Amino acid sequence: MVTRRLVRPLLALAVRRWPAHLRNEMRAEWEAELHELASQRRRARMLRFSASLATTGPQLGPRQPFLDADTSTGGILRQAAFLVAAPAACVALSLNMIPFIALLLTVLIAMIAAAAGLSSPLPRPWSVVAAVLTPAAAVVLVSPSLVPYLSEAWRQPTTTLLWTLVLGAALSLASGRSTRTAVIAAGAAALTACWSAVTLVVAPHAARLGLDASYAPLWYPASVLDPVGIPLGALPPDPNLCITSDQPCTQYLPASSPLLDFTEGYPTALTSITLYAAAYILTATSHPVDEPALAEDA
Repeated sequence: MVTRRLVRPLLALAVRRWPAHLRNEMRAEWEAELHELASQRRRARMLRFSASLATTGPQLGPRQPFLDADTSTGGILRQAAFLVAAPAACVALSLNMIPFIALLLTVLIAMIAAAAGLSSPLPRPWSVVAAVLTPAAAVVLVSPSLVPYLSEAWRQPTTTLLWTLVLGAALSLASGRSTRTAVIAAGAAALTACWSAVTLVVAPHAARLGLDASYAPLWYPASVLDPVGIPLGALPPDPNLCITSDQPCTQYLPASSPLLDFTEGYPTALTSITLYAAAYILTATSHPVDEPALAEDA
């Protein structure tokens, strides 16, 4: 009796995972199997059987391969090279140009990524997300080792991994949906991932940098929109900037200066990689609308 009470909700869950037109047939088949096990007093086997049904999805078609069999080895290698070179280019732009210009140039990388995504050899959405974000996160994580002068913001692997996980989950959910829904969902999630990562990186050092914590929500836009002036509060005067010693010091460092010095392109790099990754993943996982079948001639 106890075993049947445990089996019943598992069986109901398993039935709901199947299409409506197959549920009655599958329920009858499974109940017959459970009845046979019950007649043999194999209670443990009943529980295992029902649990496996509840946790295993229906296989209604041929198993999808990991790689598209029609893609040549050269095509796969070109795709792999692009997935490594693109995030490296995004990081290089963020370190060598002002953020605003770097983001404008990233649009070109995103356009190339969208074209490359159309010929992706990976048919499964989760594999596309993993193939894009794994090398992207690796490039960000190894950058401090390759460029020793990078600031502390680049040396926060926990924040980078958190950005990767949030972005990956969001793009996985957005992939395969309608273009409008995918773009809106991916855009909102990408902005949230980058914004949160920059805030988490800067927040522990705000006092040392002389940043006003009440302006924390503006740290990210101030980092990626430079030289556009974003108000971050005033800093105390720096006596080293006084022109003459016989006048009161009235010169102030822009509030964004310590922020930009500390982040040193990190927010721009995350934003650039996010734009490229979203462009590739959304095009690679988009499903073209099937053309209606032509009616046969009578």
